[in-house]
Amino acid sequence: SAETQPLWRRKAAVMGAGAVFLAFFPLPFVQRLDLTLDVKGRYAVTAAKSGYIAQPAPREGKRVGEGDELLRLTNPALADEIDVMALKAAEAQLSLETVRAVDAAQSELAAQKIASLAARVAILDREAASLSIKAPVSGVFIADKSLRAGQHLPDGGVIGQLLPAQGAAILIAGFPERWVEKFQTELTSAEIWDQGTYSDLPLGQLRLVERVQVDRVNGIRNFDIEVRHPTPPAELVGKDV
Repeated sequence: SAETQPLWRRKAAVMGAGAVFLAFFPLPFVQRLDLTLDVKGRYAVTAAKSGYIAQPAPREGKRVGEGDELLRLTNPALADEIDVMALKAAEAQLSLETVRAVDAAQSELAAQKIASLAARVAILDREAASLSIKAPVSGVFIADKSLRAGQHLPDGGVIGQLLPAQGAAILIAGFPERWVEKFQTELTSAEIWDQGTYSDLPLGQLRLVERVQVDRVNGIRNFDIEVRHPTPPAELVGKDV
């Protein structure tokens, strides 16, 4: 949570996270924000196509390589549609062979139907391939603990988080809308609590991001502060930043 307080420090014991302190003019007031890895956004792994979980994903953090399968889904309706399309494509090919030598117009129509069916089959094949959810990069995969074999997962359903083994980590913290103008006009310095020590944080490593969601009760917009941390996300698992 974020809070305004006099300029003093206290440890933020958050697993895989830390705290950033934003100093505003006039001092001595700062905004203290607890940071976490952006596991619900940037590092979330989602299902491109709905389906039923064929087997549960590993529970604990697991090292994976790029292209490794994280989870496999089944989709009976999709499998049935692929079978139907394959049968229609075979029938269309047979029709083309029948009329090719005797009726040019019918031959052209049959060829167009084959092309249309082939395009649809290609789309279905890609959807079927997406039922095997693979790691886009190497890193540590942490599965959603609620996943169960046979459970239905909708389009875009989250299966867990993949924390890359390379590249800077992106940490986030909720930021109150009432402080947005101060951030844009009065921010003078920032520092981060990093593995037991405090260090200055260049303002260029901070970014204010407006989230899509708006609080329906009070109409307040939601904002995040993004902080780039040089340590790869996979190396922050189980650590205080």
